[in-house]
Amino acid sequence: MSNSYSFIVFQLLVIAVLSRAIYRRFFHPLHIYPGPFLASITNVWKVYRYLQGRLQVVEQDLHQQYGPIVRTGPNSLSFSTPEAFESIYGFNHGFEKGDFYAFARDKVNGTSNIFSARTHAEHRDRRRKVVGAALNTSHVHSYNPIVAKHVQQFLSNLSIISADAKDNVLNIAEPIHAFTFNTLAELVYGPSLSITKQPWSGTANGEGILTAFRAMSKYVWGASHIPSLSWIFSTGPVLRLTRKPTFNAAGIATGLGALAGRARLLLLEDSNLVTGVDQPSIAKSMLVIDKGDSRYMEPAEAFKECFNLMFAGPGSTAAALTGVLERLGSQDGLAWQEMIRNELKQVNEASESKVLDAVVRESMRYSTPFPSAFPREIQSGAEMAIAGVETPLPIGTVVASNSWIVSHDKGVWGTDAGLWKPERWLDVKGDAGKKSLEDKFVVFSKGPRGCIGRDIAMLIVTQAVAAIVSRWRIETIGEMKSGAWLEMQVEWCGMKFTKL
Repeated sequence: MSNSYSFIVFQLLVIAVLSRAIYRRFFHPLHIYPGPFLASITNVWKVYRYLQGRLQVVEQDLHQQYGPIVRTGPNSLSFSTPEAFESIYGFNHGFEKGDFYAFARDKVNGTSNIFSARTHAEHRDRRRKVVGAALNTSHVHSYNPIVAKHVQQFLSNLSIISADAKDNVLNIAEPIHAFTFNTLAELVYGPSLSITKQPWSGTANGEGILTAFRAMSKYVWGASHIPSLSWIFSTGPVLRLTRKPTFNAAGIATGLGALAGRARLLLLEDSNLVTGVDQPSIAKSMLVIDKGDSRYMEPAEAFKECFNLMFAGPGSTAAALTGVLERLGSQDGLAWQEMIRNELKQVNEASESKVLDAVVRESMRYSTPFPSAFPREIQSGAEMAIAGVETPLPIGTVVASNSWIVSHDKGVWGTDAGLWKPERWLDVKGDAGKKSLEDKFVVFSKGPRGCIGRDIAMLIVTQAVAAIVSRWRIETIGEMKSGAWLEMQVEWCGMKFTKL
């Protein structure tokens, strides 16, 4: 009898699954939009493609096959035009961050950081506190000497490892990631983060930290494409498992646990270690705000916002810097190296070099640091708000536009969109031409929820590139190997360094 009941239950489950698949494919409101068959019935398709590290290329091919609107999930659509990108990420408040970002919200009370804030009103409040307290123009300018110090440490490291490398050829991927991580770690937490005064990744506590952050951004972002899987990852047992402290052979705490523990001491237990030093830092700028100020944050809030900056910043900045150097080291880039050197002799700061700025922007466009689309959910009143949509989209529909695809769109950038051409940034005419080009540049997203770390990322990349090409002639050796997840993660970028 029990076997009979089991068979009936099995049949009912099969019928339920098939019925759900048939509904999603043929009767769901989004069934009118073209896309892969599997994508219309399950988000597993997207996760599988994502874990391959080429989702942005797959989606680009789909748009070339099906057009500007493609169904990439049972309840999600991908848009490829810059007009749609502007609609979704611009100043229209009808698009909010939904449950996809639950991984970055407090599991007990649902509070968010600036990255995961659901509504525009909540984000506006977070932005006033974070950017207003620590990331406005004057603050970023004050961080310049810290970036310069880490650039010099990076150059010293490159000198040592390039001299020891066979034929002066080395893989610059990991040294660059260590450089961007250590720079941002000190910018965020200040000089007291490392008790040995070494860059964090070079300490015993920093063992495995780069790998840990890469894995976290890769798998947490991937799991969020499947709501049920994301929920499982947020349960207590799984959280305790993934957050389990790690120790080296000497019993010293390492990895994410060690960084979180030190950050907790600095911001929550003994904040004088942050506020009692002369050197500026993002954490210090947050903690010194008076309670009566609208920018004031409780220390626990500042702790979360600082960790968010460490989650989002080092990997993407490393991808940007690696992409710039890889292009400068190519055959097409050798002449641009010389042009940068010549202009740097005529300006006071690297940020004043128009040639360098053109190279950095074009390289970021060409090898976009954030190749993933950032999904939004349609709210009431925005059912027809996206350019190109002809029938109302259901409230709750997940929509996204990939900056990598828009950055390679021939309709926007011309038939040479697939080529690396820094001159496109130098040939513009007048203020109108510059504004038009800037409007097309979506690497840091757009609108009020654009990347808050843009100025710091540009500062780090610009200073590092200027310093490297002023000291060496660089040549790219072989093909860069990378995967595209939340940020572009470079595994191999071979370069030869010849001292000038």
